[in-house]
Amino acid sequence: MHPIVKTFTTPDGLKNLIFHFPVHWRALKVRLFADKDFYKPLGKEKNDYDRYFQEIRGDELNIYLEKELEIFSKIKGKTVRGCEYSSGAISRQHGHCIYVLVRMLKPEKAVETGTANGYSTSFILKAMERNKKGMLYSIDFPEIEGKEYSPDDFYREKGGAVVPKNKTSGWLVPDELRARLKLFTGRSQDVLPGLLSELGEIDLFFHDSEHTYMAMMEEFNIAWRHLKDRGILLAHDVNWNKAFTDFGKKIKTQPFFIDGSLGFLIK
Repeated sequence: MHPIVKTFTTPDGLKNLIFHFPVHWRALKVRLFADKDFYKPLGKEKNDYDRYFQEIRGDELNIYLEKELEIFSKIKGKTVRGCEYSSGAISRQHGHCIYVLVRMLKPEKAVETGTANGYSTSFILKAMERNKKGMLYSIDFPEIEGKEYSPDDFYREKGGAVVPKNKTSGWLVPDELRARLKLFTGRSQDVLPGLLSELGEIDLFFHDSEHTYMAMMEEFNIAWRHLKDRGILLAHDVNWNKAFTDFGKKIKTQPFFIDGSLGFLIK
């Protein structure tokens, strides 16, 4: 049985399917029309696409990250929202896609919101290391395992993503990749405007923080103003609501989808 289908056969999985059906339906519709050859809109060649994928698929970073994430098999508990603790990490496939994008774009300045444990952050930084250029400015408002919070401290749909106690945001990032990382703690809505004003123009923006319509639109609006021409606005969990597609309509720019939950816009 396919792992995704198997998940929905459990009581919690079935409950998730019912209560979040619009999210799953949007992801399915997008995935059916997703362009697997996402290098084409970027003006890149298939040889580069294949080479970069092979490069990261065989990299030891994958083994390192999976081994470190085993800590979550020992972490038990629930958030104040009643969700089981989890790493909240993106899939390995998404990590690889992001790596390939960064290898192709070779950004000098990239901004990420939603560092969390640092899984996607590690793939971005690995690509920058291979590119021999780039700085990543990452913003996170962490939820720490075991710490008491009120239900209003984080958005309701956040799920169980936490940072292990005695760890800090981005702890997964290997030491040898940290020289290209500058980490900021706080809500992205509070930190992002000042950071972007300081940076001026950026080449890549990656949203993976609060997935509410209002927060996503706010991030997209300000990030778009600071993107260079041909810069990329990349977003994860674009199926959670219509913010990503609505923003594309607002700026009259075609959205491209890598699969049902990862998409980008080209300025």
